[in-house]
Amino acid sequence: AYSHLEPRQLLKELRILTWNVDTLVGHTLAATRLLRDKRIHVGMLQDTRTLSGAEIGSARQFRSGGYVFISTRIKSGHSLTTAVMCGIDVAGVLVGDAFMSVVLDLKGSYLCLVNYYMTVWSAGAEKEKLVTEQWAALSKFCRDSQMPGKPTIWVCGGDANAQVGQDAHLSPEERGKAVGSNLYHKKSNFPGRIMRNFLNNNDFSLVSSKSCLLYTSDAADE
Repeated sequence: AYSHLEPRQLLKELRILTWNVDTLVGHTLAATRLLRDKRIHVGMLQDTRTLSGAEIGSARQFRSGGYVFISTRIKSGHSLTTAVMCGIDVAGVLVGDAFMSVVLDLKGSYLCLVNYYMTVWSAGAEKEKLVTEQWAALSKFCRDSQMPGKPTIWVCGGDANAQVGQDAHLSPEERGKAVGSNLYHKKSNFPGRIMRNFLNNNDFSLVSSKSCLLYTSDAADE
């Protein structure tokens, strides 16, 4: 498939989908058809309910229509599934409290795809603590989990259950890096502020499918 691409080619040509499907149970063939028809190489799917009775942290694989589906059940009880087109080498799988990482072995680099499902937000100290812990765990994973021997490209995709709003205290310089006119909700919530901290601390760019948002740090630009 695309395991021969150099990093710059990879970012231009590899097609990655992230989608909260609500369930894959009884819909695997339809999902596979969509991935194939849209020429998606990797599908990062949330709330798939494929491992409802499985042990937390366990991972299973199955094949369908030219894709390898890798599923796990995270601490919240929700299931995550990452579908990888057959022919792309999978170097490893790691499961965290709110995410699953699938590492692809590409010529010249690794591509670490982090599929996450953060807790649904409701006001309260307990939820604030949980949201903070989930993003902190993901941040630590991104900092500490470099694959040896080759550079690692990171893509995190999933359901953040967060809103980044116009009151997110972005500096004029930061706002100047945003692409599109409807980038932010009118009001950000607590997870949105924690998510922005995650972006800044780890030099990530943010792409919002709802509003075509691109927010990037200087380090990510370089």
